[in-house]
Amino acid sequence: MVAKEGSFNRAAEKLSRTQPAITLAVKQLEEFIGLKLIERTTRSVSTTTEGENFLPIAERLVRDFDAAIHDLRATSERRSGHVSMAVVPSVATNLLPEIIKTFAAEFPGINLHLDDDSSRGVQHRVERNEVDFGIGSMWKPNKVLKFTPLFADKLELICHRDHELAQNTAAIAWTQLDNVTFLDTGITKTLRARHDAGESKFNFPNITTLVAMLRSNLGVSVRGT
Repeated sequence: MVAKEGSFNRAAEKLSRTQPAITLAVKQLEEFIGLKLIERTTRSVSTTTEGENFLPIAERLVRDFDAAIHDLRATSERRSGHVSMAVVPSVATNLLPEIIKTFAAEFPGINLHLDDDSSRGVQHRVERNEVDFGIGSMWKPNKVLKFTPLFADKLELICHRDHELAQNTAAIAWTQLDNVTFLDTGITKTLRARHDAGESKFNFPNITTLVAMLRSNLGVSVRGT
């Protein structure tokens, strides 16, 4: 500003500072770098050769700093930024569409990246700091992560319409699944009741693959509603 105005007084007025403060700031900069940047006479103030060469660099630095501060303020005010999340497919398809639609309307400057994965994959992504947060069943307790319950699912049996259990209209106990082929998923692996039934030789974390196997009447599984 001193170089632009050619005067310490006018620079101080433009910056709403006192003239001694501006003079001291320039003096401290010159002492720090060991070079004169401003040439002072009783009649005028001008830049030295070194000052003239440094001026465009200084102006760029000030612009970059101002832009960085503007971006930080925009982020703090939620006018811009980036959010990444990992969720299980059931949440992604059943709950998030309307939520994201509302979010996009309220915060148009925020970019959102979403990955769908099994509950195990969601937890691992958060553990590795690949995403900001995740939504899924707790795979394993972890002291590094904070888990916050959002809702509880009601579990339903899912199977082919020709399966013998499909004809049962009453509630089905886990013990009734002991003698049928059970298809594990990311959700069922986390259920305490499921552990009592022992290990399954079929595990299909991908929902598309699971549905294909159920349509072929390979076995049964459960889903949250």
